[in-house]
Amino acid sequence: QNKIIHDIASSNKLIVDKKNLLSGLTDSLQKLVTLESNLTDSNNTTSSLDNNLTSFESQKAIKKETLKKERKHNRFVKKLSSAYKLLHNDLIDFKIEIERNQLQGIENNLLIYYKAINKSDSPEETLKSIKIIYSGNNYRIIIKRINNVEEDAFVSLSEGHLRSLGLAIMLAISRKYDVPLILFDDVVNAIDSDHRANIIDLIYTDPFFSQRQIILTTHDRLFWERFCNSHPNRDNSISYILCYTNKGVIAKQYNIDFDRKINEALQSFDIREALVYCRIW
Repeated sequence: QNKIIHDIASSNKLIVDKKNLLSGLTDSLQKLVTLESNLTDSNNTTSSLDNNLTSFESQKAIKKETLKKERKHNRFVKKLSSAYKLLHNDLIDFKIEIERNQLQGIENNLLIYYKAINKSDSPEETLKSIKIIYSGNNYRIIIKRINNVEEDAFVSLSEGHLRSLGLAIMLAISRKYDVPLILFDDVVNAIDSDHRANIIDLIYTDPFFSQRQIILTTHDRLFWERFCNSHPNRDNSISYILCYTNKGVIAKQYNIDFDRKINEALQSFDIREALVYCRIW
């Protein structure tokens, strides 16, 4: 009986030990499952990191190639900028050289033409001399009036006188190079009626212009009529204007004769128009 009791106690102890062992194994198994799960997550993370690393390497190669191209482009732009500066300076020097050659030796004719265009000015506005002075890449035009005070033309002259000065410069250059053709492109803009009349007189009285082909454009109809009526052979001249019609553009003869305009106005008792053309004439 004692042996049976001892065997039962041993069996119970063995059962408890086995249960404890089983519980330990269960815990270990659970830990292994957890470790396996963590390992799987770690593998997934590692795989994701590998993919990201591969993507980063690919992007790095692309960025490296882009950086290489940008550096090459920047070097090209830098060289282009330096070359442009050289070209710009060469063009400025070329322009200045041309202007120097054109303006050299024209001061006497320049003064003559300027005085002819502004011959109706008051004595205080009349110029005694015009000098062209170079300073570096620029030049200034110095004028002297009857008070012998030298002034900068771009500061002291009005807009109309500056335009007259510019026209006188071009005429003096044309005379220097003996050009066969002169184009007056709306030269009377910002110039008053008296100075416009002086320009007309200059064109018709200066011997230089009588031997040249002249093309003149203007937006002022009265200046055009005045120019035509000042021609020595105006009785034999014919003027045409372009008219836009529904049948196309046609050339229509236009009456420019002030004498005829005045007579026609008087015949219709339009005294005002007759007086206007008398004053213009």
